[in-house]
Amino acid sequence: MFCFVVIFLLTAATYSRNGIWKSGIDLWTDCVSKSPNKGRPHYNLGSAFARQGKYEEAVGHLSEAVKINRDYEDAHFNLGTLFAQQGKYYEASHHFREALRINPNRSDVHNNLGFVLIRQQKYRDALTCLTEALRINPSEASIHYNLAEALLHDGNVDEAILNYIKALEIKPNFAEARYSLGLAYLKTGHKELALEEHKALMTIHPDLADSLLKETKHLDLNR
Repeated sequence: MFCFVVIFLLTAATYSRNGIWKSGIDLWTDCVSKSPNKGRPHYNLGSAFARQGKYEEAVGHLSEAVKINRDYEDAHFNLGTLFAQQGKYYEASHHFREALRINPNRSDVHNNLGFVLIRQQKYRDALTCLTEALRINPSEASIHYNLAEALLHDGNVDEAILNYIKALEIKPNFAEARYSLGLAYLKTGHKELALEEHKALMTIHPDLADSLLKETKHLDLNR
């Protein structure tokens, strides 16, 4: 099974000064040195480090931002994102919950928290988060996908299938959703429908298409 995390927004404001800056890191390092007790320079420097894959440095500055300002919503969101990417789900959950304490109407935070809860095998809690994410933003394919994953793990295969289908209506080339839908069809004995998903995957993600076909053949061998 595949879980999908939404694309994370690690954004930083940019502006020019006299002189040429090599990168956002140069700019915001200078800002931090001049204003070490302000949250925004730490946030922007942490985000710049994250965009370059320097996660330890990113976490350090984003953590400093929320230390300075506990209600720094975007810093909590980005920390949650970074921790989730590293498989540190307890820490990710904490920061996503902090972001929701500050602003409970962000579907992306509910969605990412739902993803983390699935990874922690807290499927009922994940369903609550993802249902709220869907209420706020019913047109996001990744929310339907994550909801389907939680439903599937919770034993509700039929509802999971409906959400995989909805995700694909919104985003037809969503390869992970097609693969998971194919597996769900196999669980319910609909081999022909699973093979239709295999056919669709051949053009968008051949590796997943091969994996789905192997699952289909494995099922045949066990009968």
